[in-house]
Amino acid sequence: MTAAMHGAQVFHLPVTPVEYPPIPHASCEAREDGESGHHRRISELEAQVAELDAYTAAVAHDLRAPLRSIHGYADILTEDHGRELTGDARACVSKIIAAAHEMGRVIDDLLALSQTGAQPITMSIVNTGEQVRGTLIDLLPYPEARIQLKVGELLNCWGSTGLLRQVWTNLLSNALKFTREREPAVIEIGSSCSGTDGIVTYFVRDNGAGFDAERAKNLFVPFRRYHDARQYEGNGVGLAIAQRIIRRHGGRLWAESRPGKGATFYFSLCVA
Repeated sequence: MTAAMHGAQVFHLPVTPVEYPPIPHASCEAREDGESGHHRRISELEAQVAELDAYTAAVAHDLRAPLRSIHGYADILTEDHGRELTGDARACVSKIIAAAHEMGRVIDDLLALSQTGAQPITMSIVNTGEQVRGTLIDLLPYPEARIQLKVGELLNCWGSTGLLRQVWTNLLSNALKFTREREPAVIEIGSSCSGTDGIVTYFVRDNGAGFDAERAKNLFVPFRRYHDARQYEGNGVGLAIAQRIIRRHGGRLWAESRPGKGATFYFSLCVA
């Protein structure tokens, strides 16, 4: 990655180890005893999630028709009868149209969330450095953007190239959104691997708005907001999608932050 990327300043950093608590392992005998019940519970949960996703997709599709009608009639009022409307009436119609647009975005997010679990996973070696480079080229807003990108070594992992590209897109979009009022915005990207458990941990760190860490347990719940919608758009579905993708890969996604001090998002996968 070079400094020519859309005018952003790029710094290459050494890998910084990321420490996280070790996961306790049960004995082989205990795992064997509980294997049958464990697999049964997993199958039941997968069936419930699939059913819920199908229901969500059906509801989202069914909402589109009445929403189109609301939007269409509001447009007719504006275009054909605009001169007959008072100022207050025109303002009300404008609010109806804006609300219909917002509802359309919510429906799109619902569909995207429901489709995350339906997409097949084709596992292969993922060139993470190349993937992040392409994602940043797509996301950086404009050449004169005052963004400092500090990119460390990005180890390859084992996973679905398409789905993991979505994770990077969502996390980097999030970092860009919450640092756009910083001068300069600083975004750090890197990875580390202990070398003993075959797990690589990636991180995206920013100097943006941050959030209260005590509320982080609900951070990945869709449609849960922590910032003023007038200042930061979005409804949290991007983080929920990222978490579902990482879980489907057998990894985990978590975050650390303080209000006004930026945030760091971590996720772990199998190293390639």
